Amino acid sequence: MADLKKIYAFQISLNTPGCMDPNAGNYSASAEVDDGSCTDISLTLCAENAILGIDLGDCNNKETEKALKLYTVYRAYKESLDGINKTKTDMYKKKLIDLCNCKTC
Repeated sequence: MADLKKIYAFQISLNTPGCMDPNAGNYSASAEVDDGSCTDISLTLCAENAILGIDLGDCNNKETEKALKLYTVYRAYKESLDGINKTKTDMYKKKLIDLCNCKTC
């Protein structure tokens, strides 16, 4: 027969996950546990500069198309990090590096 008079104490501790690398593009100062979601700052800046450089008055030029493609790949890269899918992350990161380094694409 179980002894129902005993009470056991326990503590639950929740840690905030996020990127803990201060040199990453998505550093979170409030993160307490590194969740593997850190992005390369140069890729983040590349994607941000591409999207900020779009001329909304001229949507049919090569630079606008490249910027939209680059930003789309960047978003897919970020989503793959959130899902911790190494295969997809590596694939999108390689494509993003190619797009960021390509001067004639």
